[in-house]
Amino acid sequence: MKINTLLAAICAAAIFACPTEAAPAFETVGELCTELLNTANGSLSTSYEKPGIITSPTQWQVAVNEATRDLTGEITLTISGFNEEDYDLDKIADYNMSISASGRVQGNMAKITYSFTYSPNYRILRAYEDSSLLPVLNNDELAALTKAYSIVRDIVTDDMTDYEKELAIHDYIVANYQYDVAAATNAEDNVVRTHSITGMLLEGKGVCEAYSNTFMLMCRMAGLNCELATGVLDGVKHQWNIIELGGEYYNVDLTSDDPVPDVSGRVRYTCFNLSDEELSKTHTIDEENIDCTGVRYNYYTYNNLVVTSRDELLILLNDKLDRGIREITFKTSGGYILYDASDVSAAAEGRGLNSVTVVGEYGKEGVFYVTYS
Repeated sequence: MKINTLLAAICAAAIFACPTEAAPAFETVGELCTELLNTANGSLSTSYEKPGIITSPTQWQVAVNEATRDLTGEITLTISGFNEEDYDLDKIADYNMSISASGRVQGNMAKITYSFTYSPNYRILRAYEDSSLLPVLNNDELAALTKAYSIVRDIVTDDMTDYEKELAIHDYIVANYQYDVAAATNAEDNVVRTHSITGMLLEGKGVCEAYSNTFMLMCRMAGLNCELATGVLDGVKHQWNIIELGGEYYNVDLTSDDPVPDVSGRVRYTCFNLSDEELSKTHTIDEENIDCTGVRYNYYTYNNLVVTSRDELLILLNDKLDRGIREITFKTSGGYILYDASDVSAAAEGRGLNSVTVVGEYGKEGVFYVTYS
């Protein structure tokens, strides 16, 4: 199938499946598709020599930041007083790109050419934010961007609160995609694609970087302020998100909310809108992350699912069971600790329920998932 025919089919499906509410960058899914179909996709080969002389590391960083923001392939700079310490590539490199440099130094003047290779996630995000950059995307990245846009248009509506928009996106990703166990355990399977939005949306699986970047892209499409966060989980480098709600910041880790083995449609909320204090119980948080102190929009706090005694737990469980809800989650706090399933089983007495499954860590405060049958 020709690529334009393929994208046209994708776009047509998106137009019929999605409403046409206003979006941050495009009026409708159809408008996005028109932009995509009019691009000559592939690697952007823009290169140029910046006029004038760079006289300070600050000017150097500004010039490089402008180039990377525009997904420039190469930029050549003339630098006065160049030295490797002040103009160290480690000061500007990050997970979004790799940088190489070549050039010559004569006296106190240097002419250096910097070459950039961008991650697929960064290319997709920048192209969404600035449609003039859409030609940078390859065929898969164009298809992934279109799919992300159509999903958001389908699950997010203008009458939702910011919390409801975030919840809808979180639940969709966790319920429909799965953690790529093979990539996490086998170096041969740990390819760039499994870290990317394209791998997540087109193949249905990915690792933490794919979860966090897909979530960030969709949240921004929904008009939410969402960033990436980094740290360590279980001794391994990890990536998650920080989201702003009501002027406060929260951590949200979709990877941790989609445990292995994957069960299609299953959603967890253990790491949905946590403060740094809460998240630090399981994660090591990098210092450069935005400080997260919000508590109001934590999933369990906001939905009145925190219990501090056996009586409160039984009230909660009986209320859910009376309404026919058989899968229930709650969080113990205030010194109330479950040591076994006896308090949970007590709510099932006289209801004709003969089985109860409890997922959680006994002997400490925390989150529990209960299923009655």
